[in-house]
Amino acid sequence: MENRILNFSGSVNLREMGGYPTQDGKTILWHKLLRSGALSNLDKKGQSELVDYGVKYDLDFRSPTELKISPDPNLSGVKYEHLPVYSPDSSSISSWRSFTNLIKHHHKFTPASDIGGIYQNVVLNEYSQNTYSKMFHLMLENSEPNQSLLFHCSAGQDRTGIGAALIEKLFNVPDQIIIEDYLLSNMAYTSRTSEVLTNDDVDEFINQMNLSDVQANNITVIFKAIDYFYGSFKQYAKDALKLSESEITDLRKIYLKY
Repeated sequence: MENRILNFSGSVNLREMGGYPTQDGKTILWHKLLRSGALSNLDKKGQSELVDYGVKYDLDFRSPTELKISPDPNLSGVKYEHLPVYSPDSSSISSWRSFTNLIKHHHKFTPASDIGGIYQNVVLNEYSQNTYSKMFHLMLENSEPNQSLLFHCSAGQDRTGIGAALIEKLFNVPDQIIIEDYLLSNMAYTSRTSEVLTNDDVDEFINQMNLSDVQANNITVIFKAIDYFYGSFKQYAKDALKLSESEITDLRKIYLKY
């Protein structure tokens, strides 16, 4: 699957999501969904390559501070949306790390440790759920053939990795393939570097996340948490992502090859 990494000039962990099979015999269409790290290092050639590839939507999951330091380029004909995944309220950091506020009434549920627990918090807290809900509803706009929607954060692995996993799960991609796609971030990086962010706790927290390798269990535990708190991913899509049955049907028509 390493040929999914698109080496456009100045790109960071830019990858195609097309071609992944679903459990009901379909595949995700090519040139419809791209996932990426920061776009701020794209030079003129890289920007042209991205536009020529068909990108029409740029969804930016980064914090306001990340955006201020490294803004996305202004790509011709591309709709830009700033959709932070993490709440900018630095007082929320304790809940990102401990997860205790969310599970204090669910003693039978044991949260994952380290990054896995943070991922569980992301898929279960309302702020992040609203961000991913907006992502799916913007995906509904991307209905023209060979027209791509790109979503990204800084490293293209955590906030972007969760977004990709939610998309693939909604499309019934097998969990093992979802995990394999997630792990490609480790292949995309030969070394771990990151700009130093010192503005507030949220950004220091993000910086630490960006410097960590990704592990398969990070994806496994988010689906475990979703099943525990919502009963099924189908119910999660309805209640947390605010997707109706007809919207889910439309998303599958737009992004899957029948």
